[in-house]
Amino acid sequence: MPAFGDVLRDQVYFLARCGFDALSLRPDQSPEAALQALEDYSWEPLKGLAHAG
Repeated sequence: MPAFGDVLRDQVYFLARCGFDALSLRPDQSPEAALQALEDYSWEPLKGLAHAG
């Protein structure tokens, strides 16, 4: 699913987590910086919490 418009580096990680797989960055945004944004966060499940099933 592509994302078009005012896509900024700060949004790249979260757009990717939501299923966007193609981005059209704003002209003033660096493609290299956008790729690096994919490494900005690290998420792990909270330990000790069981999923209610």
